[in-house]
Amino acid sequence: MNSLPIIREPRKQIKSQTIDQFTQLITLFEIGISLLVDCTNILKDEGSSLSLETAEGASKFATWRFLSTLPISIVWCFDIAQNGDYLISKNLLRLSIEESIKLAYYATHPGQALRQIVQDRDSDEINFSNMIEELNLKHGKGILNLYGRLSNLYVHANLNLPPEIVYEEKDLALIGGGSRYIPNLFEAIVHQLLVLIANALKYVFVRFPVLDENEKWFLNYSLFLEKAILVVPSTDDSGEASSDKS
Repeated sequence: MNSLPIIREPRKQIKSQTIDQFTQLITLFEIGISLLVDCTNILKDEGSSLSLETAEGASKFATWRFLSTLPISIVWCFDIAQNGDYLISKNLLRLSIEESIKLAYYATHPGQALRQIVQDRDSDEINFSNMIEELNLKHGKGILNLYGRLSNLYVHANLNLPPEIVYEEKDLALIGGGSRYIPNLFEAIVHQLLVLIANALKYVFVRFPVLDENEKWFLNYSLFLEKAILVVPSTDDSGEASSDKS
């Protein structure tokens, strides 16, 4: 018996519902993630000729390093949320937060980037909370609180999370969430991703100001920031959008 459709079919339905309800939000997300990907194409010559012997070169390399993986983490986080697997999506949201903060930190702390590369450490010399504090982000406390909750709840197998066997149909238990659709939770996750994209673009631009020479990219970047500010609600100290209480 092929039971794989038990997992796949409900997700197709959830994705269709999500697209129908959040067309504009999804379009804005796609514009933002495309800007990040476009950065790698515009900067490909700079990324392939960086010197790791200077602080500036190390900072550019670190920015380039996280730029190379952040779009992938964000897209997978988005795709999984779009299919209704919000718990798994939050796991990837944590990774996306971590990569975006480290991109911003090493883009603005070239000396630390050089020390990190020279020492060839697997872990960062500066801990994550100090990175956020030194960046002096507008919602830094909220981001750190959200990151901490995601780390505690969603990174490891957790017995205290609700079971993902939701209901039975024709005597079969539908695992992995069933045909669950929680629109406000999807919206909250995407709002967080838009904040991460906007911050990442800002700090890539700080380290690679040559981006403004690409007029089309810079215009789309400016328009994206204007729209993202209007779409994303303010956050409280918990790091979650004020409209999300799930």
